[in-house]
Amino acid sequence: AESPMIIYMAVCQETKSFYYGKTVKSLEQRKRQHLIDAEANRTGSRFHKALRKHGPDAFQWYVLESCCSKEQLSERERFWIALGRRVGQRLFNLSDGGDGGGRTGSHGKPLKPEVKEKISHSLREYYKSNPGTMTGRS
Repeated sequence: AESPMIIYMAVCQETKSFYYGKTVKSLEQRKRQHLIDAEANRTGSRFHKALRKHGPDAFQWYVLESCCSKEQLSERERFWIALGRRVGQRLFNLSDGGDGGGRTGSHGKPLKPEVKEKISHSLREYYKSNPGTMTGRS
């Protein structure tokens, strides 16, 4: 089977802070690795500190979209982080995303209308079932 390529989001329910990431593993595998890294205190990541402080049960995890290539994966991770910043979300992400915060790939290319519609639809569905989460207000 082919590896999945997904963009995911984790939301801390206590602080209404967001983390956006990309992976070529399943969401469950990536989540497990985050928890292992957080527990082992392997990184100075704000996200991992929050996982240790609040515990894994304080977080909800979502797949935002699937991608077709590693280039698109990096581009879409940058998109979601930029969107979160633009709408004023509290983010755990410190970098712009992509490959370690680098600016490679097709960054800055206009999105195709069908991609914009898909994103718009995903966001509408998410916010219908999670009102107030975009800004941390309920």
